[in-house]
Amino acid sequence: MAAHGLVDTHYSAISTLALAHQLPTGEAVSVETKRRFQAAFSLDWDEAVADGHLISAAQAVEAFGISPVELGTRWDDLQREGLTVKLGSGISALVMTGSTIVINGFYFGMRQPYLEEGARIYFFDVEWDPAHMSWKQFRMDFIGVTDPQRARPGSLRRVIFENWAALRLPFQPTIGDNGVHASASPLEALAERRNWLRAADEVRGKREPKPSQPSLPRGRKHKRGSENSGAASTRALDEQHDEFVALLRQQGLTASTIEHALCNPVVQIRNTPDAQQDAGGTHSSTQTRARLFDLVEDLDALQCVHEIARHLLSWQESHKHDEV
Repeated sequence: MAAHGLVDTHYSAISTLALAHQLPTGEAVSVETKRRFQAAFSLDWDEAVADGHLISAAQAVEAFGISPVELGTRWDDLQREGLTVKLGSGISALVMTGSTIVINGFYFGMRQPYLEEGARIYFFDVEWDPAHMSWKQFRMDFIGVTDPQRARPGSLRRVIFENWAALRLPFQPTIGDNGVHASASPLEALAERRNWLRAADEVRGKREPKPSQPSLPRGRKHKRGSENSGAASTRALDEQHDEFVALLRQQGLTASTIEHALCNPVVQIRNTPDAQQDAGGTHSSTQTRARLFDLVEDLDALQCVHEIARHLLSWQESHKHDEV
């Protein structure tokens, strides 16, 4: 997992900021993240980065002269005191010393268990009918909320939390290590299948394709996670073997655009009216931007596909020359 960077790729929304040599500024950061940062710390994001008051976890390790594990321990202690501020999906901030604010300082501690000798990942590919359970219900009710102690009775995280000794786990699950992960959306499920299964191919060698199975009714089934099959990974963007990719292609999205979507780009949401009117009596407007993964979180498959197409077809048109 370390050699292939699988954990960093899996948690890319978190790791990109945690491992940055310098935090991004300008349009690379969503308006909402900057707004929350301003409200929490009374500082402008871009100015704080330029002044060195806002740094990544990697920068903090160097600046404080401590190990990544020590940084994670300090972060956890301060988090228990309720001092962390959530700025968006995968973005948390914390004043760790003086006037220095650190972004995602918890990441090193979260990553470490995956990199230890003998660590393993077990992945599954599951599907269900959205008429019986929405994607949000799958995550909240079937999997359970992030804190396993507060998860719904009968959910996977609650069951693992209550039966950890019988399951021969080394410790009772916590918020940071809660026993099971579930993709936040069909788009993230595609990204995660590609990440873990592609690495399985490289390590184990390609396997023979499984016999063809009858097609599922398009849009009727949800898919997430990964099945333990190397053959599936080499076809991650092949609509003949991945139903979600087929749905994206039906909307006119090319392979390059789907690849772009998997990088969690910043996209424009809409023009939102300002409270003030201009001299002509009409409302002015501002552009709101957000990460694509945030916009499609908890959406069912068909909703997710339509949202991706709505935001990326214009990008595709402007990048025609990049398509092979």
